[in-house]
Amino acid sequence: MKAAQLLVDVGNTRLKWARFAGGRLGRMHAAAHAGWRVADYQRALAAALRGVVAVHVVSVGGAGVERALRAAIRAAGGPEPRFHGSTRRAAGLVNGYRETWRLGADRWLAAIGGWHLEGRRGRAVCVVEIGRAS
Repeated sequence: MKAAQLLVDVGNTRLKWARFAGGRLGRMHAAAHAGWRVADYQRALAAALRGVVAVHVVSVGGAGVERALRAAIRAAGGPEPRFHGSTRRAAGLVNGYRETWRLGADRWLAAIGGWHLEGRRGRAVCVVEIGRAS
């Protein structure tokens, strides 16, 4: 069996996660995370963290949420999470925003994913994300 990775998306109101192993994305889980503390994140992610070799996080939840999530993953014995954000360039794409951080990290990674699924093969790609940006 190939090593599993845990993919985590922290939105403004919902936490979503899924395991990725053997080139396949597992079942997605989601929960509203308003007011959660370290123990809440740890409880939610405990089963998903078993046996993972890497944890990749994209977050628009803010510094406090990120600290709690990092602490929960450590407490559950998971590997140090890697938080991904918007950058000027990544994986063959250029972020056209003058202030790169204004392009939400979730949208930036969705664009990179779309590019690698189809765009680099010369196919047109349109990534549509509907979230709650308030």
